[in-house]
Amino acid sequence: MLAEGGDAAGVARSVPLTQEIVDEAIIAYGQNGEPLRPAHGFPIRLILPGFEGNLNIKWLRRLKFGDQPWMTRWETARYTQLLANGKARQFQLRMETNSVITSPSGTMEIKPGYNRISGVAWSGHGKIARVEVSTDGARTWKNAALNEPVLSKAQTCFQMDWTWDGKPTKIVSRSTDENGNVQPDRNAFIASMGTNALFHYNAQQTWSIDETGRVRNVLA
Repeated sequence: MLAEGGDAAGVARSVPLTQEIVDEAIIAYGQNGEPLRPAHGFPIRLILPGFEGNLNIKWLRRLKFGDQPWMTRWETARYTQLLANGKARQFQLRMETNSVITSPSGTMEIKPGYNRISGVAWSGHGKIARVEVSTDGARTWKNAALNEPVLSKAQTCFQMDWTWDGKPTKIVSRSTDENGNVQPDRNAFIASMGTNALFHYNAQQTWSIDETGRVRNVLA
């Protein structure tokens, strides 16, 4: 299926019509009891649970059906993933297991003592089964609490209580979904995918906290 947007960029993506997609795909005209807003794709948009955002076509203009991919520019010049072995993965559609700590995070400042670490996790393969948080730069891990509801292919909020001793450290989260897919660290991701993962990066996000409590992004 070709899903074609009516925006100025002319975003169009080929979608394989698996039974899962047929069962779950939505053509949406409203949200939260009101018509879609222009920024969300008014008058209608395509929703494909578990698939990357660029396949959830906004301002949907038409659906076209055939027996081969359409090889649009978005599938050749933009969202094709170059791999570490020199080959390319042209159709990488599903969101991989991911998570990020949103508090504390970049530009924030914290104080010694009690802090609550919170964030979101998600996977295009199903429900989030577990989120682990490290407060010592990924040397040790503790399970975070998952906030209900925990739904398939949806963002899941997590949180963990933490007492910071005021010493510089790094905090990071990693998620695991119900199918056993584990969010990789940066080194493992690069070993598998290379360094050209502009559109499909799902490695663990590390925040550094210095002695003043300032939080900033670091590569770890």
